[in-house]
Amino acid sequence: MFDKINNLFQFSKDALNLRDFKQTIISSNIANASTPNYHPIDINFAHEINKILNKKTKIKNYSLSLSTTSNKHFTSNQFNINKLKSSVVINNTRPYISNNVVNMDKERIKFIKNTLKYQAQITFLKNEIQNIINAIKG
Repeated sequence: MFDKINNLFQFSKDALNLRDFKQTIISSNIANASTPNYHPIDINFAHEINKILNKKTKIKNYSLSLSTTSNKHFTSNQFNINKLKSSVVINNTRPYISNNVVNMDKERIKFIKNTLKYQAQITFLKNEIQNIINAIKG
């Protein structure tokens, strides 16, 4: 029972860890904005999520199937990998003074976007937990 519940939350856990890693990278770019010869780095978030999803399906081809007894019930759907899009921004601008190409405005925007997506993932996880609690209570 608990391993099935754990499997339900594994994707959210992995996605939050990946968002946390992206936040660390963006913070590093911001912290090194005045470091000479520093070039900002980024990760391809969609590629990393696809790797997590592919690993999940290779290890366990687990999906939660729901039985519906009414036309008002929700059906279970597989996660659509094709809907993921990369939001990687490649900085091709000319280096500023001291050969540093960190654009603080872009890095701040990426930081805020990633923070909002992290918070959205937490809200989604919270709703998943609440749905399980509601199902258990009946």
